[in-house]
Amino acid sequence: MGGGTEGNEQLTSIVGAILLILLAVIGVTIVRIGQLISVHLFVGLLLIGPVALKLASTGYRFARYYADDQDYRRKGPPETPMRVIAPIVVLSTVIVFVSGVVLLFLGPSDRGQMVQIHKLSFIVWVAFTS
Repeated sequence: MGGGTEGNEQLTSIVGAILLILLAVIGVTIVRIGQLISVHLFVGLLLIGPVALKLASTGYRFARYYADDQDYRRKGPPETPMRVIAPIVVLSTVIVFVSGVVLLFLGPSDRGQMVQIHKLSFIVWVAFTS
């Protein structure tokens, strides 16, 4: 894989494919969260790396495009709907993962409002990524 716009596009696509697989597993665990909580926690933590890489690769493209890098300008901007919802997707993604990690450290006895934040941010994330 080379650098530049093609390398960035390849990296983003590969990470996206990995995320689809891991997110499908998370989807299954949500349906049976009581029985699959340990799998949910493990895969959730496993997702942090690929999610961070995806945010970095798309953020890099964004930065290069708006910094007037001619290679990225020739590729063109993302579709308008994607540019409009991107801040909501990024923010909800960060909230889902931060709240999930916080819940992991709080443990089952002191979850309180954090569970609701985790669930609500997940619902927002699903709505805007679908």
